[in-house]
Amino acid sequence: MSDTKNWSPSYTAWKLMETILDGKNLKPTDLGKELLLDLYSDCVNSVGGDYVADIEDIDHELEAEDFEDDLDEDD
Repeated sequence: MSDTKNWSPSYTAWKLMETILDGKNLKPTDLGKELLLDLYSDCVNSVGGDYVADIEDIDHELEAEDFEDDLDEDD
């Protein structure tokens, strides 16, 4: 990652979140504010050694947003 060995927990969580988004070919703007905050919170918890929900939750949330957008377009 980097030659710097003193990453803060919040910076490490941010980099983890970026890695997850990159792995799913997503940009932060692709997620809603609430989902993005939930993902960052999960990353912070992960860095802290706490249990984290499945990353697949992102896919389910995005599918729900797409479904809501489709409903809005039909109006």
